Amino acid sequence: MKKTLLLLLSLILVISSVSVASAEVIMLPDFTTTKEGEIIDYHGEEWVVVPDAVNGTPVKKIGDKAFFDLDIEDVYLSEGLTTIGKSAFEGSNTKSVDIPSSVKVIEERAFANCEELLTVFMSFDENTTIGDDAFLGTGHLIFYLNCNADTQAMERNILLAKGDLDLEVHIRHVATEYDDNGNVICTECGYREEVLWELPFTDVKEDSWYYYSVMSAYANRIIAGKTETIFDPDADMTCGEAAKIAASVHMIFNNAPLGESEGAWYQKYVDYCYDNGIIDKSVVFDWSKPITRAQMAYIFANCDPFDDWFENINDVQVSDIPDVSSATPFVYQILTLYNKGIVVGDEAMSFHPNDNIKRCEAAAIVSRIMDWHERVELPKG
Repeated sequence: MKKTLLLLLSLILVISSVSVASAEVIMLPDFTTTKEGEIIDYHGEEWVVVPDAVNGTPVKKIGDKAFFDLDIEDVYLSEGLTTIGKSAFEGSNTKSVDIPSSVKVIEERAFANCEELLTVFMSFDENTTIGDDAFLGTGHLIFYLNCNADTQAMERNILLAKGDLDLEVHIRHVATEYDDNGNVICTECGYREEVLWELPFTDVKEDSWYYYSVMSAYANRIIAGKTETIFDPDADMTCGEAAKIAASVHMIFNNAPLGESEGAWYQKYVDYCYDNGIIDKSVVFDWSKPITRAQMAYIFANCDPFDDWFENINDVQVSDIPDVSSATPFVYQILTLYNKGIVVGDEAMSFHPNDNIKRCEAAAIVSRIMDWHERVELPKG
């Protein structure tokens, strides 16, 4: 999702930018670029899209300290860039960066001390040079390498550039197709993944209102069955199951790892929710007991992956929900889910905050959390 939006922003930037040329630099609303195609300064938004050309001049290099200590969030670098200079992004707040295959040199300390950096997408090969301490001082990093690269050589280079073992290396497949059965295959490395086309649960009928919601939640490995063939849609969801859902959604969209915890099966998910701010450490539920709809609203409202991307689609006030008041537990989160179109209540818009929530109802909510297009716009007035 983020990469798609960044590509769109890139197109907008290239089309709408008005340049003013001089003997030394080319000025854009967001960039200062030399006539040789080196970006030497940035003064734009949090989402950074470096175009492949400025006023017809190909962008070849991110200059030394061009983005040093800036408050930026995500960085997309277009194909054609060859060099990322010394300390180019050092100390910035970027959370993710997408580096194209054309980059062959990353100079020393390019991303050093980027404490918010979480993911690095690297499309280049083992011939790329990564300078000393390029990722020094970063936290837990996940690197994504193309499956056709010499991953062992790349891992050694990354390890030296980061200076510690607090990292993961994942492979992304660059040539995926579908076979006759609809399964995903990578023609580059032979990877194959079976695509789920039908549910294994005998108690979820295709004509049930929640069939496709259960399909979405199950296919994304967010809600499992009670057994291999039984989903038990009318059973109450427990607080522990809700924590697993929230943690699973967060992990999918943030490429985050799940740790290990001692105790009940749900403890590692509960700990993940606490560690990642989904549940405040002062909030404690009985994780083995059924969860109320109000408690569910609290947990689910804090794991919305699109929270920073889209505005609310509804304008619901507390007074619009007949059985909710300012004294209702977790009223803010309940209102948040209504305005995002994730919950809609019954025909009268009542929420029933103290009722337990069924597994099929939770699946419907999960499908709206995962897919923005499934969210419900409520009638005005």
